[in-house]
Amino acid sequence: MEFEFKERDHFECMARDAGFHILDLYGNYDRSAFDAGRGPVMIWVLQKADARHPAAAGAPPAPHR
Repeated sequence: MEFEFKERDHFECMARDAGFHILDLYGNYDRSAFDAGRGPVMIWVLQKADARHPAAAGAPPAPHR
């Protein structure tokens, strides 16, 4: 598996260009807020622009900050 760190703005542009909506961004798997000063890891919650809303499909909605 290969990983590559991208700057936040760069990733946001790539995600939008690929047709995704950004629902949330976390800094850890415990869903704590992303803080670039604490660490570079970004955990993104994305939704394909043409996909149904998760709540409509029976999944719990992602928390928004």
